[in-house]
Amino acid sequence: MFAHSRTVKLSETDATGIVYFTEIQKFAIEAFEEYLHTRGFGVLHIIESEEFLAPIVHITADYLMPITAGDLVSVHMTLEKIGVSSFTIKYEVKKDQSDFDVAIVKITQVTVDKQTKHATPISRALIDILKMI
Repeated sequence: MFAHSRTVKLSETDATGIVYFTEIQKFAIEAFEEYLHTRGFGVLHIIESEEFLAPIVHITADYLMPITAGDLVSVHMTLEKIGVSSFTIKYEVKKDQSDFDVAIVKITQVTVDKQTKHATPISRALIDILKMI
């Protein structure tokens, strides 16, 4: 399991002082990008060197407790499902080093050929990286 920690910024909250709902999704995407980077397979590498892209095709988020500016959150990733050309990662957001979730995000991505934009099988390299989450 990979975990990424960050402090919530004031600019990520709404008028009530609670994290704006789309920001939780950004926290998850940020964690995934950081994970790829730690494996030497960052987004820039994919864009410049690989034959595929991996757009998000489905996302769900459950907000279980409020998160406010200044809170330290950690995003814990687990690979939930991997198919021929798609994968789903579950992101559990925890606050202040606690064991309970304050939000759960699930993101499904599909690998597509850069040229045709059609689904393509997940590369062996990416499969190996995903299985290490």
